[in-house]
Amino acid sequence: MKTLIATAFFMFCATISFSQVYVAGVNINEIDSVKVCQLTYSTYRSLAAMDKISIDYGQPDKKALNRITNKTNTEKVKFNSLGHVLNYMENNGWVHYDSQSLVILNESEHMLYFRKK
Repeated sequence: MKTLIATAFFMFCATISFSQVYVAGVNINEIDSVKVCQLTYSTYRSLAAMDKISIDYGQPDKKALNRITNKTNTEKVKFNSLGHVLNYMENNGWVHYDSQSLVILNESEHMLYFRKK
């Protein structure tokens, strides 16, 4: 019984702690004018290249301003896969409503569109 209560408590705490999406230190869930965002997940076919994730919610298009960051510091959040990105956004109050995929040379881009709940 104690294990069940402890598990429920930790699940509740985890749900509360992941209720915000920070982009370059800005919590986009608290901005009333942001209703839709576009998340771009770029993958490269080269083993040496890293995957790149950027988010556009209408901010000025600067590379430093479109990365998903941690709440406490401005370090980029690292994602394991495209599924991890989808789960992250869904868990933070965003509904996935459309996707597009594009392949150019060695780069594959997935554009994901989300709407605020």
